[in-house]
Amino acid sequence: MKPSERDPGAAMILAELAKEAAFPPGVINIVHGTTRAVDYIIDEPAIKAISVGSNRAGEYIYTCGSANGKRVQANLSAKNHAALLPDCNKNHALNAITPLLVQLVSAIWGLLLLESKKRIEDLITSAEEEGVTILLDGRGCKPEKYPNGNFVGPTIVTDVTPDMKCH
Repeated sequence: MKPSERDPGAAMILAELAKEAAFPPGVINIVHGTTRAVDYIIDEPAIKAISVGSNRAGEYIYTCGSANGKRVQANLSAKNHAALLPDCNKNHALNAITPLLVQLVSAIWGLLLLESKKRIEDLITSAEEEGVTILLDGRGCKPEKYPNGNFVGPTIVTDVTPDMKCH
């Protein structure tokens, strides 16, 4: 894993969880860095696949990684979508996913850089202005232990359409 150099916290937590779960050494490795680290991952023959979420880096990684014969999964600007297969009961699945998400993410806190916090809160505000239903609103999150941190709590919105800024 090469997490964002601006916010590597989630990757470090995943590595700790993997360690606690007794993953064998070497199953999860974390490489910190910027473009040099990305280029190494793209060019290293022992690395056979890459998954990327960032739009800015994603197009570059997809193009260069694919040219090097790697499998590349590029979730460019993905916002943690849920995928429903064609044979599912759509209403049942959505109703099950929504309460479960609200229940599970209510206790999760996200530590962010101030600029990321502002960008995310602006997206939530724009969604609200465009008429979405906000089931869980993470704006204004101030964890007791870190009142001066840059946090946005879990947020769940529904009624989003493809023309909205938050899509």
